[in-house]
Amino acid sequence: MTSLRPSVPRTSISEASVDLAVDIFCFRGHLYPQPSRPHHDAHHDHDVQHSSSSTTTSLQSTTTCQGSQFKGVYNEGEGAAGTILASITLTKQTPGTCTVDGYPTLTLQDKSGAVFSSTTSTTSPVSSRSRANKPPSAITVSDGASVSFSLGYSDVPVGTEVCASAVTISVQFQKSGSTTPVTPSYPIQPCDAAKIWVSPFY
Repeated sequence: MTSLRPSVPRTSISEASVDLAVDIFCFRGHLYPQPSRPHHDAHHDHDVQHSSSSTTTSLQSTTTCQGSQFKGVYNEGEGAAGTILASITLTKQTPGTCTVDGYPTLTLQDKSGAVFSSTTSTTSPVSSRSRANKPPSAITVSDGASVSFSLGYSDVPVGTEVCASAVTISVQFQKSGSTTPVTPSYPIQPCDAAKIWVSPFY
């Protein structure tokens, strides 16, 4: 008896099997994706290391010095034609480092401790020392190190003026900072409304 089932070419069955296998593989891959291996980027590693180094440098930066960290000494100077020249040296007494920049702020007190009005000027050279006449620059100060500034004033009264007599000079590195008191061997007597010329720190 002759079979009525149509014959199927072998090539068609093989191709169908291959297509089915590909579909199954793709479906499995969609359900269970293979974890990707991390890509090593040498340039990226370099950027990360550089960023970390910059942060460390920032943390190590110094702060502005405070008067309470220092002890001051008044250095008697010379006088000529009614102008008195002197200097003050400030030595750091605390551990670590700090930064000084610019001009000092001075407060004058009489023998009773009262503060009297005075004027500070930075427009005129105040010393024959070359460092005192240079523009201000940042100075890093460590424990035991010193900075100085020069000062000058007129001791000639203007008209009937009675010149001030200061026994203590309080020095600030910045106006909002703490002070350090400096006591001259003799009271200073700045005239012309207690006007004092100061140099930058050096």
